[in-house]
Amino acid sequence: MVFNHRFTSRVVNRLHPGSDGDIFVPHGSITILGTTSMPTDRPDDTTPTSEEVLRLLKIGEPLFPRVKEYRILRAFAGTRPLYTPGNAAGRKASRNFHVMDHAEQGLDGMVSIFGGKLTTYRLMGERTTDKVCAKLGVTAPCRTAQEAIVPDPDEATLSRAAKYFPVQGIKLMADRMGDDLTPVLEHAEKADSNPLLCECEMVSLAEIACVANDPSTHSLTDIRLRTRLGMGTCQGTFCSLRTVAALSEHGVSLEFSATDNVRRFLQERWGGLRPALWGMQAREMELGRAVYAGTLNLDGAAHEQDC
Repeated sequence: MVFNHRFTSRVVNRLHPGSDGDIFVPHGSITILGTTSMPTDRPDDTTPTSEEVLRLLKIGEPLFPRVKEYRILRAFAGTRPLYTPGNAAGRKASRNFHVMDHAEQGLDGMVSIFGGKLTTYRLMGERTTDKVCAKLGVTAPCRTAQEAIVPDPDEATLSRAAKYFPVQGIKLMADRMGDDLTPVLEHAEKADSNPLLCECEMVSLAEIACVANDPSTHSLTDIRLRTRLGMGTCQGTFCSLRTVAALSEHGVSLEFSATDNVRRFLQERWGGLRPALWGMQAREMELGRAVYAGTLNLDGAAHEQDC
């Protein structure tokens, strides 16, 4: 679950055998509390529940006694495949990764990797490559732990960006864009202005236009995954409408219509909001519902199209 503010500057973790609700993790301007763990017969169903949110809040109280009063931004869940030799289950199942050489099964030359997570992906790649290199007789040293995938931008580039992007958000923008930083900067330099479309996450028109023109981008949700559009306090209430309007004005087309894009985008945001709709977040989402279902009649537009 994600809290709307950063209330600790360091990770706070319980020192006991792994269990639910072990860890508070500050990340940018938010704090994350997790996790829960349960087996499932439906790995495609990653819907968090209010029961899970309330349980995590109760578990978190000994560490932060007033945690139930903190504003929750949203909850999210995912499916994690675990490699469990010996039929270990639940928290007893290893969260580590395992590299397997299938030669003993008669499939010489095939190597698989199981488990792991995003935070260890470079180590996973290194260990898998080491296994393959050993079979191929390659002895070159691995450089993945020393070399950055995307080098940090130099001071000259950051100085150029300061003319078109909020100073406090330049580093965030550079981290988000990676290799696309130069095209984004060139787009901002050619345009008359570079307004912020998502004020919560400080995402500008130049970033959104660059990502939207990528062949792999089909929807507002794809743009969100690259830029963090709509991942702040308002959860897309204002920036989704601004973005489809700006893309339309600049002749950038996506796979779905503007109406469908906004509807799909907001529906995805609602999936993480529903389990924690109380307090300030409930007020915020009622405002969003008034804007789109009331004033803009988004539901009515859908019914009219269906007819």
